[in-house]
Amino acid sequence: MHSRFPLMLCLTVLLLWANAGGVAASENPDDAIFGIALDTGVARIDEDIFIPLLVEFSVNYKSFELVLSGPFQLRVADVDPQDKNVLRDQDWDDQSDWARILRHMRFHPTLENGEIDLSLGELNGVHQAYGEIVSHYYNSTDMDHYHGGVKSLVEINGNGISVLLDDVINPAILTGYVFAAPIAWFNNGRLAGRLQTGLQVFMDFNAPHRTINRNNEVLLAAGGNISFIAIERNPGQLTTYVSVGAMDGDAGFHGGIVTDFVFSRRKKQGLHFQSEFRYMGPDYYPALMNPFYNHNRRFFSVDPVSGRQNTFRDHLSSTAMEVESAPGFMVDLELQLGSVLKIGARYDYQARHRPHWVIFRMQVAPTDRLAFSAFYAGQDIGGGSDLFSLDAMAGVAYHHQITGPFRVFVEFSRRFRRLDDDTTSMANEMSLGAGVALTL
Repeated sequence: MHSRFPLMLCLTVLLLWANAGGVAASENPDDAIFGIALDTGVARIDEDIFIPLLVEFSVNYKSFELVLSGPFQLRVADVDPQDKNVLRDQDWDDQSDWARILRHMRFHPTLENGEIDLSLGELNGVHQAYGEIVSHYYNSTDMDHYHGGVKSLVEINGNGISVLLDDVINPAILTGYVFAAPIAWFNNGRLAGRLQTGLQVFMDFNAPHRTINRNNEVLLAAGGNISFIAIERNPGQLTTYVSVGAMDGDAGFHGGIVTDFVFSRRKKQGLHFQSEFRYMGPDYYPALMNPFYNHNRRFFSVDPVSGRQNTFRDHLSSTAMEVESAPGFMVDLELQLGSVLKIGARYDYQARHRPHWVIFRMQVAPTDRLAFSAFYAGQDIGGGSDLFSLDAMAGVAYHHQITGPFRVFVEFSRRFRRLDDDTTSMANEMSLGAGVALTL
């Protein structure tokens, strides 16, 4: 690992020098656009101080995007507990960590009668179907355990399939959603394509156990939905849906509406609103794969008999957990004004003594050289008042391209940090610095 660091730095310097010689980006949309970036500064991760170095190379060609990165954290101040190496080992000690080199890849060609969208990299705020199982999922909420996942969608004339994988190197979670517009197969009428049905499946084939045994097990959930576009006219549409699902032998019901109001399609301005009522059996948890699932699958409720923290699989298996059937609801809102402003919020409630969670997100870019983003996600497993506490995830980032290719940045994040298989904590990561970003 240490031997690759000088090589990456030399390649970066050569590319920067070549670009500085006057090579300009092509204005032909059919030409490939290459980018190179180098950022450095000072960072504090939990208790230690680091000098970060991020080397990034990108390619953008028609419907294909690729970003390769070489992130390194060089320790300059080591606070107890002591670490052995200058390079932060936690960034590269798992097989899955190597997926961070492929920071992002996307293939999204334009089709007249459908859509193809394939993405690889870190998954942030991913949805599937109407969020009955997968809703606002983030796969790298543990700062020491990076995951590079896959999300894909193929849709033709209202029929298609969506597949999600949490990690391409060490996968543990797989979800799939198959949907169709069956009446449109036989009828070309105006209303035929408005009715759609779908089937979804969730599989955590490495769900951890702690209190019962140390052998991981398979956790399954499945369901189906039927939806109808009740209103479809300019400037928006209203969709109603009903879903049923099953998990660990218990069933759940979802009924909701989705409204998309478009101010301007050309400027990508619009308002999205979703509201849902649900009724849940004792072991049915809607929106299971939410921002906290990678943490909850290892650290969920506290067992009242043993006093130990249950994994989610232990929680379902424990007879000591007094969870009853209950109603709940969800509200999700998002406003987008082109690339200038994107703001959203969601509250997910599952009745007393069950988890509820909230998420806020905002992106502001008044110019193409200035960007600010903020994020907050909090949950309370027992349905209490700890949605807003130090146990929440949060992040703030400010990026400013001050002149030419030179930029400055300030970032802060608070995420989970799994210390071992039985304990976890929250940890802060703060950084500020400068860099250069050039186009070839």
